[in-house]
Amino acid sequence: MLHRPILSSSGVGDVALDPFVGSGTTTVVAKKFTRRFLGCDINLEYVKMAEERISLLF
Repeated sequence: MLHRPILSSSGVGDVALDPFVGSGTTTVVAKKFTRRFLGCDINLEYVKMAEERISLLF
């Protein structure tokens, strides 16, 4: 669902910022469309979940 906003508001190599990363959906979509990304969250469990999802892409 996030592919349209990311594609329409950024270009290849741009940075997508998600200050409430949760499970990492924004970062995963950004990576798939060759954007760089920054994500953070106060909840360590969500950060771990997002790291796992992102690591599957590499």
